[in-house]
Amino acid sequence: MYRIPPTPGDMFRALREQQNKSWAQVCVVKGKNLTKEGESKADLIQALECYKQALDLDGENAEAYQGRGATLMKLSRYEDAIPEFQLSLKYDPTNLLTRAYLEACEQFAENRRLFGRYYTKVVKGPLRARKRKKDRKKEKRKKKKKKKKKKSGHS
Repeated sequence: MYRIPPTPGDMFRALREQQNKSWAQVCVVKGKNLTKEGESKADLIQALECYKQALDLDGENAEAYQGRGATLMKLSRYEDAIPEFQLSLKYDPTNLLTRAYLEACEQFAENRRLFGRYYTKVVKGPLRARKRKKDRKKEKRKKKKKKKKKKSGHS
């Protein structure tokens, strides 16, 4: 049998698709780093933007959907995260981490629906207080460092 050689247009499309997938993966890695190391809401919003870029390049990237879901969870937007995890599972049904995220997210959303303000006060309140305490300690350490630098600089 004779094989018909691919046309230049077919080769171009295949190359473009491969490049898009590579760039999408770069965006996913950047988004993951921002989500893991992000200390502010702005970092998490930027991570969501990275995942959006990845999905614009490769609409079937399961990791990008999973990352968006995890970031939305970190922002306490559980109801918004559920469809992201479902789409991730659509493209990678064997991913156990995504399944665990989805189940946790559904549970958080259900608890919020059932308990409303009570859930926010009882569960989130202590977590926020712990974070504020941690932030205060961090500020104290920074002030001490500044004082040490001033003293050593003037001596």
